[in-house]
Amino acid sequence: MAEARPFELDLNAPEHHTLPAYRRLGLLNGLIIGLALGLGAWGLEMVRVARLPLPLAVPALLVGVLFTILLGGFVGWLSARIARTVVTVVLLSLIHISEPTRPY
Repeated sequence: MAEARPFELDLNAPEHHTLPAYRRLGLLNGLIIGLALGLGAWGLEMVRVARLPLPLAVPALLVGVLFTILLGGFVGWLSARIARTVVTVVLLSLIHISEPTRPY
């Protein structure tokens, strides 16, 4: 009869958060979250402002979206490097809090 093992635990296996692919996925995840936050905060406003004859309004909004994407990528990479769920939630919450609030 075969020996029953509920799960296999290999203590000599490398930890997943030390692998470069894990950190790249964290960076990609952060970039996507940053894009979603940036477009959610300024996407509709960008469409409305694009119709106005203001030459510097849309580039300013694009810089804000780009900054949010880069900040999200940095937080994603950092949270993958630290590999702690609580730290990830706190860092992403800080990004969300730093986004501008809408008066309407």
